[in-house]
Amino acid sequence: MMGRDFNGQKRLELQDRVLSLLESEKGTETIVRDAVAAVRNRSAQLEQQTRANIRREDVPFLPVGSQ
Repeated sequence: MMGRDFNGQKRLELQDRVLSLLESEKGTETIVRDAVAAVRNRSAQLEQQTRANIRREDVPFLPVGSQ
């Protein structure tokens, strides 16, 4: 009888560990997904800024007082 209780307890401990690892893996996936989204957002912002800067450079400067 003692062996069954021991095995049952070990099984429960292993199940708890597996569930804990699965939960931490989900947390890791969320962290990675959020980080990837942040990098994509930042890349999009930089691309928009670059396009805006290029457009400004395309406008010729006129001397003061000229029309």
